[in-house]
Amino acid sequence: DYIQSIRKGVEKVTKADILRVAKQYLHPDKVRILVVGKQEDFDEPLSVLGPVRTVDITIPAPEEKLPPPTPLSLAKGRNLIEFVSEACGSPDALDKIANLQADVDLTVVTSGQEMSMSGEVLIVYPDRMRMVLATPMGQVTMVVKGDEGWIKTAQGTFPMPQAQVESYKASLARDLIWVLGHWPDYKVQYLGEREFAGSKAIDLLVLGERAPFHILADPQTLRPVGTIYRDVGQRGPAQHEEVLSDYRQLNFAGIPFRSVVSVNGKKQSETVFKAVRLNVAVDPAWFEK
Repeated sequence: DYIQSIRKGVEKVTKADILRVAKQYLHPDKVRILVVGKQEDFDEPLSVLGPVRTVDITIPAPEEKLPPPTPLSLAKGRNLIEFVSEACGSPDALDKIANLQADVDLTVVTSGQEMSMSGEVLIVYPDRMRMVLATPMGQVTMVVKGDEGWIKTAQGTFPMPQAQVESYKASLARDLIWVLGHWPDYKVQYLGEREFAGSKAIDLLVLGERAPFHILADPQTLRPVGTIYRDVGQRGPAQHEEVLSDYRQLNFAGIPFRSVVSVNGKKQSETVFKAVRLNVAVDPAWFEK
């Protein structure tokens, strides 16, 4: 009977009740002001409000203990990454891919609930990405261009959170088409074989300008079956495992049409390519705010 009783309860409240409860719970002498933001962007220093205490809210990423590289592990890694590249179409073929456009079905898992969306993804190598998704809240367009990113909705255009920008930049940096097409630019360490997605896989650690990540390759075909990397998840920094499958030959390249990402053993997302187009004409307006 909440709807019926709430009004009666409110009408019974007196000024004396309000004053009594205010004195019980509100203590101006104990008030603390929490400010979150970039201090250099404030119009005045926070000290004008009183004593300032800085709180560090950084969540440190767990460190991965890796064996130190040796001349042998680097030489074997370099040899194997070349074969992995050849298995996907060869470096020369992959290097000819300037961009990739795909129609996708995307499933995201949040708090145990799955939300499915469809849309289009465009990757322009090496550092641009545009994703247009049909969501339950309407169409959403996300764009990353170099060091900046923004999100367009029916309500307007908004800056993409910097952590999200960094996550997309890291994703572009470890994109297998780009990495395997430019493998001579990387150091690659052979770490042996390991269990991955229920099978044995060759473990190659790719060392570049950004955080290192693992490429897992099938020992027989040498095609990548997945990647392991560290990124920010829904609960902070965590290890991510991406399982790749459903390889299809597209022109001169073998491309996985299905990707499932798990965090700490739990599925976080699934991406299925319905159609893929390579080297499409790119409208510059797509990457303008």
